[in-house]
Amino acid sequence: MPRSPWILSRYWDISLFIASPLLVIATLVPLRLWTGSENLSLWLLAFFTFGHHLPGFLRAYGDRDLFARYRWRFLLAPPLIFSATYLFDSRGLHGLLLLVFTWDIWHVMMQHYGFLRLYDSRMGLGDARTAWLDWAVSLSWYVTFIVASPHYRHDFLYRLFSSGVPVLPEMILDVLTNILWAASLALTMWYILHTVRRPRNWYKLATLACFVFATWFLYVKLNDFVAGFAIWSAFHCLQYFGIVWAWNRKQTNLAAWVKPWFQPRALWILAYVAVILLYGAINYGQSSRLLMCFVITSGTLHYYYDAFMWKIQPQRHEHGWRSPGFAQGAMFAAGLGVLAWIELSNPVSEERMREALARLSPEAAISHLNWAENLRTRGRLEAAAAEFELAFQSDRKLEIARERSGLLYAQAAVESLRAGNRADATRLFARVAATNPSDAGARVNLGNVLMMEGRAEEAEREFRAALTADPHYAMAHGNLGVLLVRSGRRAEAASHLQFALRHGDEAVRRAAQQAMEMR
Repeated sequence: MPRSPWILSRYWDISLFIASPLLVIATLVPLRLWTGSENLSLWLLAFFTFGHHLPGFLRAYGDRDLFARYRWRFLLAPPLIFSATYLFDSRGLHGLLLLVFTWDIWHVMMQHYGFLRLYDSRMGLGDARTAWLDWAVSLSWYVTFIVASPHYRHDFLYRLFSSGVPVLPEMILDVLTNILWAASLALTMWYILHTVRRPRNWYKLATLACFVFATWFLYVKLNDFVAGFAIWSAFHCLQYFGIVWAWNRKQTNLAAWVKPWFQPRALWILAYVAVILLYGAINYGQSSRLLMCFVITSGTLHYYYDAFMWKIQPQRHEHGWRSPGFAQGAMFAAGLGVLAWIELSNPVSEERMREALARLSPEAAISHLNWAENLRTRGRLEAAAAEFELAFQSDRKLEIARERSGLLYAQAAVESLRAGNRADATRLFARVAATNPSDAGARVNLGNVLMMEGRAEEAEREFRAALTADPHYAMAHGNLGVLLVRSGRRAEAASHLQFALRHGDEAVRRAAQQAMEMR
C-alpha cells in the first residue's frame, strides 16, 4: 500500500501546514480593521506567540524517554536562562535580547524547512542537493524580506546598536540588500531548473510558495507592521500546534498527565487549544520585570529545546561536552559574554543610534519618531519638527506626529520672534500652516507676523484662511478687522470687529474696541 503524502490528512494538512499562511492572512488582515492593529497584535502575540511555547514543553517534560535522555538540559536550562535574563535586565544590557531576536529568525525558518523535508520524505523524494536548495531558497528570501521590511530592519538594527555593536555605514546596508536580492533571485532560478528535471512534489512546492508570499506580503507589502508581524507569527504558531499534536499522538511513552492532550477526540483537541491559550494569557495584561524575564526565558527555552528534541534518530555524542546541547549552550553563553563586554566597553550613544536608525530605516515611521523625540529633548525644535513631519509622511495614520510637528514649528517660531528674527518666525509659522492647513491658530500667528512686517495682503490671506478653517475663531475675526481698518476698508471691517467684541477674550475685545474707535 503506497504511503500517504499527508502528515494528518488532506484537509488538515492544507489548513494547518500548507495554506495556513493564506488562510490566516485572509482572516486576520481584514479583522485588524475592526479590532485595530494594536489590539489584534497584543492578543495574537500573547495567546498565540507566547502560548505556542507550551506544546513543546509538554513533550519535553512529558515524554519519558526524551526526558531521561536530556534530563540535565531540561532541569538546568530554565533557572540558568532566567538568571541570565534577570541579570542582563537589571544591568540594562541588551545583548541577550539581540541573541533571542536572532535565534527567533533562525527558529521559524527551520520550522518551515522541516515541513519541506517532511513532505519530501512522505513522497519518498529528495536528495542532498534538493534539501540544500530548499534550505537556501527559504533562508535567502526570508532574510531578504526582513532587510526589505523597514520596520523589521529597524527593530533588528535597534537591538544590534543597543548591544554596543558599532553603527553601520549606510553604504554597507545598501550593498548587503543588493547582494541578498541578487542571491535570492539566482537561487530561485537554480531551484526552478533543478525542480523541472526531477519528480516534483507539489505539496512541498505549495508550502514553499505560501511561506515566501506570506512573508513578502506581511513584512514588506502590508503597510502595517504591527499587525503584519503578529499575523505572520499566528500562522507559524498554528503550524506548530498541529505538528506537535501530530507527533505526540503517535508516541506511546508519554506520561499519564500529558497523554490525554493528544487524543484524536474533539473534546481533548479543544482542551489542548484551551490550555495553550491559557498559558498565553500569562503574557496578556500587566507587566513587570519578573514577568518579562519569564517571557524571555520561555521563548529562549522554546528555541533551545526545539533545536535538538525533534531529532528522529538519537545523534552520536549526545552526552558530554561534545553533545549538540552542550555546544549550543556554550555558544549561547559565549555570545552573551562577548555582547556584554562590547556593550560595557562601548556604551551606546543614544543620540548617534537614533540618528543612524532614522537614516538606515527612513521608511519606518518609528525611526523618525524616536529621533524627533531625541532632538526635542535637546532643544533642537525645528529639526525635531521636521522629523515628526517625516514620520507622518511614512505613516499617514500617525496624526499625533503631524500635531507635534506643527507644535514644535510654532514653538521655534515664537522663540525666533522673541529674539527679534521676524524672517525666521515667518518661515516657521508658514511651516506650521503647511504641516496642518486646518490649524486656524497657525494661520493667525503667521498672519500676525506678516502684518508686523507690513505684508498686509499676505496677512489678510492667512486671516481669511483661518476663518475658512474655523469660522467662529474670534481672534481671526478681530485681527482681520484691525487689518481692514488700517487699510481703509472700515465698512468691511465692522462685522468682523463686532464678532470679536461679542465672542473674544479680553485681549481680543480690547484690540477690537480700539479698532472700532479708529473708525
